[in-house]
Parts: sequence; structure tokens; C-alpha cells
Amino acid sequence: MTRDQRWFELRDWRSRIMDRDAWVVLRATRKIDNGPENLTPGHEEEHFASASASIPIALREIAEKTISWDNLSLMHDHAPCVQDGVYQPADLFQPYPDEVHGTSLVLCQRGSKIEHGEWHVHPDLVLGLHLKREGDNWLAI
Repeated sequence: MTRDQRWFELRDWRSRIMDRDAWVVLRATRKIDNGPENLTPGHEEEHFASASASIPIALREIAEKTISWDNLSLMHDHAPCVQDGVYQPADLFQPYPDEVHGTSLVLCQRGSKIEHGEWHVHPDLVLGLHLKREGDNWLAI
């Protein structure tokens, strides 16, 4: 199947006005398969993924230059650790030590061979915005 130029330019996504939305995606993944089986002519697959962190406004310029999908992606689990003798909390987002730091807004708890990983919305967001979880949705209360 051939695609026209508009599909590759993601015009439908780019034209969305995000500040009008009632929600913001903090972390998500979705795969859409279309057509016949994998590895056969005509098979199409789309993947949407999103991750987020809050960065202090004073670090905005350097963050815009250094943060990319390589260091802010769904491939990273979160856990506290001790690095160079200093405790690092699980929510610390620091892709480049001493340059940019922030807070991961959704933490991914590693699963096992049997259990999938679990995503946790940062408690400061939940408590600060007065949110309540109903299934996979968070509602203002």
C-alpha cells in the first residue's frame, strides 16, 4: 500500500491544538496492526509511544538541545539507587549528569517473566491535582 506525503508529515497530529485538549498523555504505548500477517506484502504497523518528565524552567534551553527519545523513552524502568555514594530517588530524571535534571511524571516498576511492568503516576501529580483512579483513567475529584 502506498502512502501519500501527508501521512508521512503527520499533519493530523501536528494540526491538533494540544492546549484545547482536556487531557495530556504522560506515558503511553499503542501498536496498531493493519492488513495481513507480519512480513507479508501489504502489512502495515503503526506504533505510538509517549513519555514525559518535568524539567525546571531555568534548564529549558539546555533541555531542548539534549533531551531526545534516546534518553526519555519507554525503555527505561525506574528504581532508586546509590550512585557515587549519593542516593538517587526513583523519580529522578537525569539523562546527562550535572546538565539537565527533572522529575519523571510516570514511573515504570519492572515486571517479571510472568507479570507485566506497572506504571505509577507520580504521587505529587495525583495529590496536587486531586486525581482519582478509575481503571486506566485518572479523574479530577
